[in-house]
Amino acid sequence: MINEIQQGRKGSPLIVPISLLLLCALAYGLLIPTLGYYWDDWPYAYINHMFGPGGYPEFVSSDRPHSAWIFIGLTTILGENPLGYHLSSLFFFWSCAVLFWILLRTLWPQRKKEALWGALLFTVYPGFLGHPNAIIYNHHYIAMGLYFFSMIGMVKAVQGGRKAWPWHIPAVLAMSLSQFSIEYFIGWESARLVMVWYLVSQRKTPFISRIKTALLHLFPYGLGTLGFLLWRVAVFGFPTYQPLGGGEVDPVSERFVFTIIRETLDAVLFVWRRAFPHLESDPFSRAFWLIYLGLSLLTTLLVLLLLLSHSHQDSELREKQEAGKDGFGRFGILIALAGILTAGWPFWLTGLSVSIRGFYSRFTLAFISWAVLLLITILHLVEKWLFSKRSILIIVFVALLVGGSAGWQLWNANQYRNDWQELQRYMNEMVHRIPGLEP
Repeated sequence: MINEIQQGRKGSPLIVPISLLLLCALAYGLLIPTLGYYWDDWPYAYINHMFGPGGYPEFVSSDRPHSAWIFIGLTTILGENPLGYHLSSLFFFWSCAVLFWILLRTLWPQRKKEALWGALLFTVYPGFLGHPNAIIYNHHYIAMGLYFFSMIGMVKAVQGGRKAWPWHIPAVLAMSLSQFSIEYFIGWESARLVMVWYLVSQRKTPFISRIKTALLHLFPYGLGTLGFLLWRVAVFGFPTYQPLGGGEVDPVSERFVFTIIRETLDAVLFVWRRAFPHLESDPFSRAFWLIYLGLSLLTTLLVLLLLLSHSHQDSELREKQEAGKDGFGRFGILIALAGILTAGWPFWLTGLSVSIRGFYSRFTLAFISWAVLLLITILHLVEKWLFSKRSILIIVFVALLVGGSAGWQLWNANQYRNDWQELQRYMNEMVHRIPGLEP
């Protein structure tokens, strides 16, 4: 009985979500009390201050008119204090990490280990630097979470046969709500297509029958996406960023093509170099540098313990028995590549850059899940082909990536903390040196 209870606790479905929440707290939460408003947060905070939640429909009408519901809901609850938005931002991003884990577990039920790798790496992906922009990225995280829910519902509908078809209804609605709120994730529809084909291809039916089944499952999502594109292009148009062809960017130039290749490689592969620790304290104090190194080490050790605790012999044996039967290696790479190859086009088609540096790192949100899926699939294949008897090496490598990336996110947050302190000092100087300054 005691053994059964212990096994039940080890296998609790809450272990992974709780672990991801702890990881979010370590990577993003430690400096939250010292953070404020940044970049695009300011105009949204100003609208709330001057007009209240009711001011958002008019404010966003020229950009993303269907996103007002998010800001109305958040500001009604959270008011004007930055702390609330930082906490809600952490919560929504954690929710995305959990939903990504659920998506992987739903697609590949036997790949518990790889799904855990993916969820951990997703949580601390070092290419997105905008987490402290709390108001604005609540919007993005909610839209991302809706897209993950849409894909989870679609997978359940395809896997479950006719009885599960009702899953398509909330899945299509979530996809449409996400697309109309913000267009960042529309490129994910190519990954959806490969997912459906992967699920249908496992059935022992004639090839033509599988194609018909796949098209039938994809039809409502294609129809919904087509409806959004028609509205976005033909009805709403491009009041802010203009599509290519206006003369500013040549879409067929060699430079444009090489830029896309370079930015994709940065967001998918080269970005993981940030998991390697800073060996010098500049531009911060030595005390903070030691805290940063300590957090990286602590997170690495905690993740290592978590990964080792999930590497039970019975699950390993079951996974080896199922190896090669669930198509994880081949289709994992295909789904990842499909998502990667189309993730950036909503931005590139309007002449914007997908950068892993500064403000434009916001566009890497569309790449995170597919970059992580590609990485864990490669690690799975490396373990299978080269380290089948020394899987501890892969586990240690994943722990180092997660720990180092968590440290990097703390390093990034500290830059925002310094900016907020500098702004407060500047405002205090204005108050004291300009006696007649109006509030």
